[in-house]
This record gives sequence, C-alpha cells and structure tokens, in this order.
Amino acid sequence: MRGPIEGRWLIDFGNDGVADAGGNEIVLGGGVVALAHVGKPIGRYEVKTGELTLTLPMPAIDGEGE
Repeated sequence: MRGPIEGRWLIDFGNDGVADAGGNEIVLGGGVVALAHVGKPIGRYEVKTGELTLTLPMPAIDGEGE
C-alpha cells in the first residue's frame, strides 16, 4: 500500500438483501479502481485533500440518453 486510501474497499449502496455484496468490493491502487474478486480494472480514482473521486462506468438507464 502506498497511501492510507489504497487497498480493498466495500462500496455499500444500501441494498439490503443483495445476494452477492462481495461484487461491490473494489481495490484502489496507483490511481486505478479494480474489481476485487477478479482484479479487472474498471475505473480510476483521484485523491485531493478531504476528497476522494471515483470515476466508474455507469450502466445505461432506461429512458435516458448516453
């Protein structure tokens, strides 16, 4: 680990009763966000004083544009 933010994290979306909450586990390291269970990079992150910004893909939402 290079800094206190890097490592394995669980993103809690407040979905009670989710069958596989482990699918929400990510690993932060070197500015890259990866899925913990497969190690696949899915996005990036940036740390500024008092702020963590995750940039992740967003699935399409019915009725909305890209």
